[in-house]
Amino acid sequence: MSNRKGATLLFIGCLLMGSMGTFANFVQGTHPLNILLMRYGFALAGLLVILLMQFIISTDKAKQYVSLNWSAAKASPKVYLLTGLVSALVMATYVMGTLLFSVGLSVVMLYTATIYLPFTEKIIRRYFIPNLKRSTFGSRYYLSSAINLLGLLLIVGASLSDTKLSILGLISALSSGFLFSILMVQVRAMKGCGIDAEHTLVSGALVGFTLFLPAAF
Repeated sequence: MSNRKGATLLFIGCLLMGSMGTFANFVQGTHPLNILLMRYGFALAGLLVILLMQFIISTDKAKQYVSLNWSAAKASPKVYLLTGLVSALVMATYVMGTLLFSVGLSVVMLYTATIYLPFTEKIIRRYFIPNLKRSTFGSRYYLSSAINLLGLLLIVGASLSDTKLSILGLISALSSGFLFSILMVQVRAMKGCGIDAEHTLVSGALVGFTLFLPAAF
């Protein structure tokens, strides 16, 4: 039952994530920053509603959950805030890529994050979180990443012949995959600090809403 629930949630998540760029592409007459502000505004409101429902259903469990995660976040503020910042930037570059470059290609580039993972983990360990547990990347991983990279180069090379190509859109789409790989490392770092993984969404919504709030003015 647990595996089935997890697979169902994964399917729904992929469906929503994949369709977001398509719906964003339908929006006309507004700046991409406004789309991002609305995205994080609704996300923050939704998370607050979920928290309120938790308190209504089980006050004691909700208080315990908030207390434990708040204590862990206060003990590791750099990890919490950096994860939120990276999460917000992943979405920002992804949306910019879908609007200025291509919805399909932006989705492809977002999920090339595994190509950069060994490199980004090394950077995070060296400069930000030295005590982060090292991951093991075998030969099969590097082989699949090499094939992934080759496919990515072919896709980008084909798109360069498009006379309407937006360089900013292309850079945004490529950046979303690189930043997503950093986010993968950050989620593991958060869990290592005792912060539940779903706080990637919480910290991302808080930082994202704050970051893009000026767009409202």
